[in-house]
Amino acid sequence: MILNWIHNRETKELKCVINDNLHYITLDGGGTITRYLDGNEYVITDWEDQKYWLSANYPELGVYEPFNLPDDLQEQWMIDNNWEEAFPLFGKCPDGHYLDRLQRLAELQELKGYYDFIYEPENKLNIIMKKGEYFKREWCEENKSFYNLQPCCVFPDNPGLTPLTKEEAESYKSRG
Repeated sequence: MILNWIHNRETKELKCVINDNLHYITLDGGGTITRYLDGNEYVITDWEDQKYWLSANYPELGVYEPFNLPDDLQEQWMIDNNWEEAFPLFGKCPDGHYLDRLQRLAELQELKGYYDFIYEPENKLNIIMKKGEYFKREWCEENKSFYNLQPCCVFPDNPGLTPLTKEEAESYKSRG
């Protein structure tokens, strides 16, 4: 089961719309998730149970199939399967990529399909592009790296990508 979460930079909101009657919102990367169903609001106390509920009640979303393997066996599984990404704890997709806790494709969080326009970690500067659109990635001091695409439960304050015009992106190059 793959869920599509849309990030609103201004409100710091992640929103997942299932249909006209059901959507989810989180303001802290998935730490607290609120379900809006038929005009009623519920704070989800167990997101894992909710994913099973979604899978059972909305089969068009796919089946929620977490990859339950004890922590002490996960590393060996990764070695045996020549796995180089994060452990696929919340499910593995047919294309081999894993899903994160919110059921987003990991490739989304890993910025697959985006290309570095400027990559200068020593200057805490990363401008990326995709299909002619430019974005600035903010630096995460805690991780000593750049934030990924959207907030998550590990980095709920992730600001996401800052859209830039081509001229703004190119102006960073000329500062060199």
